[in-house]
Amino acid sequence: MASEDLLLVQELSEYGVRVTQDIAQLTVAGGRYRDLQRGSQLSLPMWAAEILIDAGLAEPLEGRIDVQRMVQLLWRERRSLTELVELPPKIYHVLRLSMSRPSGVDPETVKTVRLYFKDLVSLRLSKLIGYASKGVDPDLVQRMTDEERELYLRLRDVIGVWLSSLGLEV
Repeated sequence: MASEDLLLVQELSEYGVRVTQDIAQLTVAGGRYRDLQRGSQLSLPMWAAEILIDAGLAEPLEGRIDVQRMVQLLWRERRSLTELVELPPKIYHVLRLSMSRPSGVDPETVKTVRLYFKDLVSLRLSKLIGYASKGVDPDLVQRMTDEERELYLRLRDVIGVWLSSLGLEV
């Protein structure tokens, strides 16, 4: 799977939004919605959800991730030396939205969240690389996000080929 394919998978993955105002009719990604009331919840492809959020017609169901929540997630991930900790569903989508569309949040806070996010990804990536180098079946790796699972499968394949070239089959 090429890098573009990973981005496509992310953009097409389902994401929940809450409608912020009444909408008489909405056609999104082949689906038709009529008489949507404020507070209605929809599950849409990420790209469509972002358009509605940008237009002020919807907000993410998962909300936004603030500095305090990032500190908690990072602290838990650091404490677990070899195991991945459980993350909120769609965390990468939520963080991407929180950083790229920081509604009412000062730039310093966005910068801090971005730094913590980089640290969190780095810690999780290190663990995933360790699993991949051992050829661990992805079903045995607990608490991977969907995005991490896609990356993990690619990493495991690339590392497996490289180790095989060294005569070190996993």
